[in-house]
Amino acid sequence: MSLALAAALSQSIVPHVDLPPPQEDPCAGFEEAEGLSGIGQRAFTLDDQVRMADIGRANPVGAARAIGVAPDGEHIAFVVKRANPEANVYCQRLMIAAMDGSGAAVEVDRGGEFIRDDFRLRDFPAIMAGWDRPNPPRWSSDGSRIGYLKRLNGSTQVWLVDPDRTVPPRQATALPDNVDSFAWTNDGTALIVATRPGIRIQSEAIAREAAEGFLFDERFSPQFADRPIPTGQLETHYSYVSLADGEVWVASSEEARLLSGEAPEGLPARARAYAENDSGIAAWLEPSEPTRLISPTRLVVGWPDGNQIVCEQKACEGIRELWWSSDGTALLALQATGWANSQTAILRWELGEAQPRQILLTEDALVGCTVAGGELLCGREGFGQPRRLVAIDVVTGADRLIHDPNPRLEERTFGTVERLRFRNAFGPKAMRILSCHRTTRPGNVIP
Repeated sequence: MSLALAAALSQSIVPHVDLPPPQEDPCAGFEEAEGLSGIGQRAFTLDDQVRMADIGRANPVGAARAIGVAPDGEHIAFVVKRANPEANVYCQRLMIAAMDGSGAAVEVDRGGEFIRDDFRLRDFPAIMAGWDRPNPPRWSSDGSRIGYLKRLNGSTQVWLVDPDRTVPPRQATALPDNVDSFAWTNDGTALIVATRPGIRIQSEAIAREAAEGFLFDERFSPQFADRPIPTGQLETHYSYVSLADGEVWVASSEEARLLSGEAPEGLPARARAYAENDSGIAAWLEPSEPTRLISPTRLVVGWPDGNQIVCEQKACEGIRELWWSSDGTALLALQATGWANSQTAILRWELGEAQPRQILLTEDALVGCTVAGGELLCGREGFGQPRRLVAIDVVTGADRLIHDPNPRLEERTFGTVERLRFRNAFGPKAMRILSCHRTTRPGNVIP
């Protein structure tokens, strides 16, 4: 029995037919809608919500960077994804926009399947998630090419795109395993690529096992699958892919560090959000009560000579992400604060000051941020404002719009949103969101 047949039989408990992928371009309908004008105001509907364009991960908490900044600092690249319910697929477009917000964003590539992320749970190293894998476009050092992940025919690989669109997009890797992430070499002649061959190897073994039946053992988790799931530790493999001839070999330890992001030795075991500036000054979060499973954190800044300063004041509570300013003189932080952590703050800590100062406080979510020049580029969204790309001044906290992927929603009217703040029976602060949307029939309000 062939491997493919065994895999098919193992999943065919009842008769079924796989529908062929749609032949039409899933982005075409949206382009036509964007060209319409003069429709006038109308209520925001569930259909509008399903079709809303998005940039970066849907869940804003801990979302990875979603924007790639060109070496000259004048342009950014990002992937816009938009569900097409009629075709049951996503419209996905790689876009370039000017950093100053002038002109319309330009599409340089489109297509590909939705790339689902995965996560570790118990002894299962790769449970498929409902959100997408981080996919920030990465510019080559000379700005002549953009690399990003694209999934076709069930395989996720690196594709290269010419920002000027003089050369058609091309597939740069053809590895047997899905590419998790990648980085450019410093000279721009090759890519360092991360894969996990163990997923494929175990999955192939499970497919072969299907011919004789599965043993119901620790590899099963019925809420996720009706067949065994790969288990154990999965080693990440780092490969060097030459762009000149496509040759692939094992990356050196130095090359792998371009991608692995290994923190230096000496950090506490549970340290996270590590960030280092060009002078070697590092910052990280570490548990303030290491013996507790869920511990508050404290902010630590360390110098190459071993000196450290620690911020354990209330001003440093709730920090989730860290960056250094472009000149390396100030530490920037994203903080969850306010009632039940319902607000988002940006902090700035000048080296030499006693503690960080707050430069921005908002009830909006800031998603997938990255530093560019004197600004922090983020996706910003609120209850009545879909996600847009903004640049936040890292000194004043003032923001400006770079790109709105949903300009047509300016013509929609939204319902009211109210935050209900209360304490539960045990005392901790809690919050609920009450949203009311008026339908087209007067008098009907749906909470």
